Amino acid sequence: MIVPLWVKALVVASVIAAITFAANNYLSSVEQRGYDRAVSEYRMKLIEAQNDAIAERNRLQGLVDAAIKGRSEREKTIQKSAAATGALVAGVRDELDAIRDGLSIATIDALRHSTATLSVVFGECTERYSGLAEKSDRHVSDIRAMTEVGAGK
Repeated sequence: MIVPLWVKALVVASVIAAITFAANNYLSSVEQRGYDRAVSEYRMKLIEAQNDAIAERNRLQGLVDAAIKGRSEREKTIQKSAAATGALVAGVRDELDAIRDGLSIATIDALRHSTATLSVVFGECTERYSGLAEKSDRHVSDIRAMTEVGAGK
């Protein structure tokens, strides 16, 4: 039996349509896999960047916590030093008051001895004050250096 031409044409058109449909589906799935791969890579990089940011935040928070703890410890040391200095100053004032009260009845030798002692005490106070000023200047210099380093980051 002879197959009519329109049936042959219909079969050929159906085969071509099926091949075109299959090729289109294949290309679409390849395209979708590429898109999915790109999205996956983007998400992985985003997660990595977020983890890096969290780690950096934690590192910086650790530095801040350490600085706060150091400041607190320095503040306590300063308060203890201030209290000790206050007690020493009070003692020196009491001594000076006692010397001043005894000036009217003191002998010349006692006055010379008191003057020499006051001179020694004054010299020690001057040395300590100079040492304290030097330490203070170094601390200020250190703070400025740390601030400049922190501002440079």
